[in-house]
Amino acid sequence: RRGAGFSLLELLLVVSIFGVLASLAIPQFLKTVERVRLSEAIIILGQLRVAEIVHKAQTGKFSKKLTSLGFDPTDVSGSALFDYLDPVTNPLGTTFDIRARRHGPNRGAPAVGAGCVENYVLHVDQAGNISGQDCQEPFPEPQPRSSERE
Repeated sequence: RRGAGFSLLELLLVVSIFGVLASLAIPQFLKTVERVRLSEAIIILGQLRVAEIVHKAQTGKFSKKLTSLGFDPTDVSGSALFDYLDPVTNPLGTTFDIRARRHGPNRGAPAVGAGCVENYVLHVDQAGNISGQDCQEPFPEPQPRSSERE
């Protein structure tokens, strides 16, 4: 009579199945986590855009420093995932471009994940268009808002 238990072959088969499933699931999970991190930067860029518009309404020009908008990047989330760079404005101060640059692991941030670009940059302009790239996939072209279509 054979003892109740698993043979070495059965255990190897189960372990190999788990290995294959993990190799398929982990990269997709990392990409999803990176998209969540990216959404944080998109929300913050949107808030900075609104702050720039308010600043222009008060002063007549867009700001050239994030600090003049009352923005302190250390208060964002407690994590060091993105650098928020000072706005780039034209000489007349009528347009701006605010950038968020993703840190790589060399700056202490978690790795971006399989297939993603380290240190990618996002941009937002005065019209609210966000551009950049996420995990080697360019963002879709911005769609006009419902008020702009009419």
